[in-house]
Amino acid sequence: MQGFEFSCPTKIVCGAHALDKLPDEVADRGMKHPLVMTDAGLVKLGVAAKLTGVLDAADVPYEVFDQVPPDSSMDVVNEVARLYADRGCDGFVAIGGGSVIDTTKGAAASLACEGVDFATLQGSEILKADLPPFIAVPTTAGTGSEVTLVAVVADTHKHAKLSFTSYKLVPHVAILDPALTSSLPPKLTATTGMDALTHAVEAHTSIQKNPVSDAFAAKAVELIAANLPTACRNGADTEARTSLALASLMAGAAFSNAMVGIVHAIGHSLGGLCRIPHGQAMMMLLPHCVRFNLDRG
Repeated sequence: MQGFEFSCPTKIVCGAHALDKLPDEVADRGMKHPLVMTDAGLVKLGVAAKLTGVLDAADVPYEVFDQVPPDSSMDVVNEVARLYADRGCDGFVAIGGGSVIDTTKGAAASLACEGVDFATLQGSEILKADLPPFIAVPTTAGTGSEVTLVAVVADTHKHAKLSFTSYKLVPHVAILDPALTSSLPPKLTATTGMDALTHAVEAHTSIQKNPVSDAFAAKAVELIAANLPTACRNGADTEARTSLALASLMAGAAFSNAMVGIVHAIGHSLGGLCRIPHGQAMMMLLPHCVRFNLDRG
């Protein structure tokens, strides 16, 4: 066996009522006044209120930024970094999908580097400073951003998606609670599930894979195959929702170590140029790219 490295430093809190442990995690990370990151859709649906309600019950003061766009943007990243500094915040709690968590990663990275424009940190392992305390609470089971070393942020002026890669970008805590994904409609459940499946398949077929990433990827595929149809039919199925959240996380951890491939390379271009939602792009491209790779294997 060749030598390899595998890193997944995120603390994982998973299961029914996992969100109730948020105040303890906030305290353990030394946060006194966190900035809660979310989007307007989750506020409207009452999902964000489930999190802020837990903080209110524990008398934890916080600020809220709820204007994260569907595709995280460089302008918003820099706006959040300014708000964080102006309001005297001391950590982040991000509740949402990949866009919310990636926007938070960008703002946290900017602050870690004393407020520099996040665009200057594009590339691999350019970030050297540690992020402020960062708790990620995903509301979709797709990106795995709660454990990944990647942030994808749109440059709306150039119509491009910029990729940032660093182990410094990995959130410190991931809280997976099925109550936060139960209201996800069937179409979004399906497309985010296909995103997670793509992460697992690309990690498992990567030339950088290793036995640990393979174990995570294979288990993720198994969980998605067994639970995605159920969750699409019955969004309130707690066991299916928990399994998909865990599969998304495991696929994210796998590809953070083994990396993704041609599906994502083309998919990010489609997203940047054509505004195709990421999960739909993965669904469209996965069978064709797998076939392409098989012919050249």
